[in-house]
Amino acid sequence: MAPPQILVGPRVTLYINGTAFGRVSGFQWTSTVVQKAIHALDSLAAYELAPGQAKVMGTVQVYRLAGDGGAEGAQITTQFQDLVRQNYFTVALVQRDNEAILFSANKCALVSQSWNAPTKGFITGSINFEALDWENEVAPSPA
Repeated sequence: MAPPQILVGPRVTLYINGTAFGRVSGFQWTSTVVQKAIHALDSLAAYELAPGQAKVMGTVQVYRLAGDGGAEGAQITTQFQDLVRQNYFTVALVQRDNEAILFSANKCALVSQSWNAPTKGFITGSINFEALDWENEVAPSPA
């Protein structure tokens, strides 16, 4: 039996809106479910934990290229004056060798973008988003 393959960044590709997004320096996602303790009137201890709100958030660290337009140029969001008409975008992190989907979210919205322009070094940015749902290679979301 072969040892399990440990995934490394260079073996995955990030797609935004179905197009490979080649200037990524990092990608992170977080999925949280807030548990709520259910108490009874006559007991100090909780009887069970009930699932509460679920939230999926992600961050894409990117290099800024000349003339690329940042998040607006990648069609992640609209220009500032048109933010009320912003559409959802899709994100997919795919393993190159077998095309397994490590992370995929179809309804993402930009939360924030920040940019860093050091006097010596590359201009980099972080694009933070929130998604309605997500899936991976083990547990695809019901469609």
